[in-house]
Amino acid sequence: MEQLRFFWGLQLSKSQADALLSRLSREWHVELDRLCQLIAVSAVVHTDETSWSIGSVWAFLSEQSRLLIFGCRKDAATLEILLPKATFAGVLVSDDAAVYRRFTQAQKCWAHLLRKAIKLTIIKPDDTRYRTFCDGLLAVDRSAHAAATDKRLGDNAGLPNWTRRCVASVGITARLSHFVR
Repeated sequence: MEQLRFFWGLQLSKSQADALLSRLSREWHVELDRLCQLIAVSAVVHTDETSWSIGSVWAFLSEQSRLLIFGCRKDAATLEILLPKATFAGVLVSDDAAVYRRFTQAQKCWAHLLRKAIKLTIIKPDDTRYRTFCDGLLAVDRSAHAAATDKRLGDNAGLPNWTRRCVASVGITARLSHFVR
């Protein structure tokens, strides 16, 4: 209630806010169901979740749809409602959270992988395995970003095979740069 008052000057009691949310949920449930269905039939879905002090947020993004769920439980039961096994046959791109392990067609998020590699390198700077791994990932990232932004490469035909495969498999584009820099 404090946020509504502070940001928008709304003087609502808790019961008024609850009544409004209940009414909105009744009126918008059809649209929410449609969004969930669009996400569930997508070829690729990116997902991430976070906890805030005011609740949790779970995001699902596909080429055509975006769905943000606030204040939900981030567990297998909620995920089954949002992305049912019987419907979703696409690739799920996520972090390494246990809740996503039921998906057989999965890809780990490039930004999460880079952050983990950097974190391991900082925590254990003397471990050359982590430094080598991190340096390799960053080299692939730089090559992919260069390929994605260099218009002279066209379909990336001029790239070495390993770089072309990396660009295709991790789907890196210039749009991801704000997540990893």
